[in-house]
Amino acid sequence: MPGICLALNNQFSEKMPQELLVTPSLEIKDKYKDENVEIVQVSLKKNNFKSLCEDNIVIFVEGYVYNIDELNEKFKINEKSFLEQLKKAYTNNFLKELLNKADGFFNAIIYDKQAKKIFVISDRLGTKLIYWYHKDNVFSVSAEVNGILALENTDKTVDIKSIESFVDGGPIFYLLGYNTFFKYIKLIQPASILEYDINTNTINQSFYWTFEEIKPQNISYEDSIDILHNLVEKAVLKRIENIPLNELML
Repeated sequence: MPGICLALNNQFSEKMPQELLVTPSLEIKDKYKDENVEIVQVSLKKNNFKSLCEDNIVIFVEGYVYNIDELNEKFKINEKSFLEQLKKAYTNNFLKELLNKADGFFNAIIYDKQAKKIFVISDRLGTKLIYWYHKDNVFSVSAEVNGILALENTDKTVDIKSIESFVDGGPIFYLLGYNTFFKYIKLIQPASILEYDINTNTINQSFYWTFEEIKPQNISYEDSIDILHNLVEKAVLKRIENIPLNELML
């Protein structure tokens, strides 16, 4: 699966991005490395994804946000891409507010070189999967579990509860939540920002959106059908209009 992988610099292995290159249609799009971290983005060859590195801030985004213009208007900014919007929001302390209004299918990594902090961001529904690992002084992130397993310092202890859940529920119906078959590898939760502090080796997770923000409406069944139809049509058109046609074709 295409995506981003990251590890602390003394823990990174070239095997990590190789685990993401699962088909000939994928390639390594961009890389970043300094004395603290190494980040690699693997994506479809036809995609034009590039990282942003300015003012000691490094940002990678995998996926799409479909309401760039709406975000510019709402937050009174004038940025050409979601990368630039993330940088503006992060440096001006409205990151959560921006993400709360972002409409897309994406995950992102923000690396603050000066503060020595890494922020891993999931989209509102967590549809663009990304996993993380933290044990002792080892921290890594990958779009595939196999990417994390490729690192020598990864503790590959099996999560017995996840195995039991799989056996009890069967291969179709089992639910692991945000766990995986490995005890220390977790799926990042939807609408969340996972913050890793390199200096203190600590993790903090916060959320920028919750389902409680969706308020019940007193409407008829017939009206709800019309509203749903309009919302789906609007969502499809927004995605078609904001992504180059060649990138829509798989």
